Amino acid sequence: MNRKDKDKNYYKKNKDKILVRFKKYREKNREKLVAYGRAYRKKNRDKLKAYEKKRSPKRKEERKKYSQKSEVKARINAYHKTPKFKAYLKEYRQRESVKAKRREYEARNRETITARSKEYNERMGMDKYYRAYRKKIRQDFLSIYKKGKSCASCGYNKYPEILQFHHKNKKDKSFNIANKVRTASALKKVKVEIDKCILLCPNCHNWLHFNENK
Repeated sequence: MNRKDKDKNYYKKNKDKILVRFKKYREKNREKLVAYGRAYRKKNRDKLKAYEKKRSPKRKEERKKYSQKSEVKARINAYHKTPKFKAYLKEYRQRESVKAKRREYEARNRETITARSKEYNERMGMDKYYRAYRKKIRQDFLSIYKKGKSCASCGYNKYPEILQFHHKNKKDKSFNIANKVRTASALKKVKVEIDKCILLCPNCHNWLHFNENK
C-alpha cells in the first residue's frame, strides 16, 4: 500500500477527529490564515484567474448539482435564518466598496433596471399601490413636520395640521409643496423646498398675499 492510500484510509477512519482539530487550528490562527490567503491571492492573481477560467464550466455544473440536493437546501435556508448571517449581511451591505459597486451597476444598467421594474409592477398591479403608498409617506412627513409648530405671524398653534407653507422669497419658489405631495414626487425635493418656507395659518397666509397683490 502506497502513501496516498494510507493517508486516505487514515482520513476515513479519523475524519471527525481531523475536522475538530482543523476547526480549532483555524479559529486559533484566523488572522494569520486570512493574511496568508490575501498575500497568496495578490501574488498569484494571474495564475488563479487562468485556473478559474479553465475550471469554471465544470465548477458551475458541480455547484448546481450540489445546491439542488434537498439536505443542502435545508442547511442553507437554516443558516440564512441565523442571527450570525443576518449580522454579516447587514455589515456587508454597509461596506463602501459594495455600495460603490452597486452604484456603478445601477448607473451602467439604469434603463434595464427601470424596464424590469416597470414590467414587474404592471404584472403584479403594484403601480396604484406604490403611488398611494408614496403619497401617504409624504402626507405623514408633513403632518409630523408641522407637529408642535406655530404660525410665524400670529403664533396660532391649536391645530398645526392646517398650517400652510409660505415661500420667503418668490424667486426661489420651485413648486407648490401641497400640490407636490398629491403627486409622486421625490421626498428629497420636498425637504429642500420646505427649507425655503415659513409656516403660516390660513388667515395670515391669505392676508399676506392680499397685501402683496394690492
